[in-house]
Amino acid sequence: MRILIYGAGRLSPCKMNIFRFLPLPIMTIMLAVTFESSFGDKFMYQHARKAPDEMRELHKQFYAYMKKLKETSYEIL
Repeated sequence: MRILIYGAGRLSPCKMNIFRFLPLPIMTIMLAVTFESSFGDKFMYQHARKAPDEMRELHKQFYAYMKKLKETSYEIL
């Protein structure tokens, strides 16, 4: 199974590092279930709507990361 490992990256809080080591299919299912729950709607979706600058920055960082992976010829999915 493929996992998401980013060499020099550190996540905060530390417990978020689980996302670096989970197999991608498991992480996909876990995040889908979370976002479809009332918890996801209340805390994640509403926060995203109220923090557009933060979401833009996350978007920018995510696509920069994806571009770097593509350039180094890693397979994502």
